Amino acid sequence: MTGAASGMGAATAALLCRSGDRVLGVDRVAGEGVDIVADLSDPEGRRCVAEQVAARAAASLVVGATVVIDGGTDALLDPRR
Repeated sequence: MTGAASGMGAATAALLCRSGDRVLGVDRVAGEGVDIVADLSDPEGRRCVAEQVAARAAASLVVGATVVIDGGTDALLDPRR
């Protein structure tokens, strides 16, 4: 969700979360509900968002495959931390 730090973006992201949807918040400024801080009007900002979304999607796919193949996980470690 772009504009997730305030206004309509924040309200829409909150509504989607309350409905059970998974929301990735993006904004130019940090704030509650903002997962990625980036300026989408800048090519570097768009590249940053694309890379982070791809990395998060890849992690979800690995976890999903593990659950299907192995029946579940005991722990999930984020190598970036």
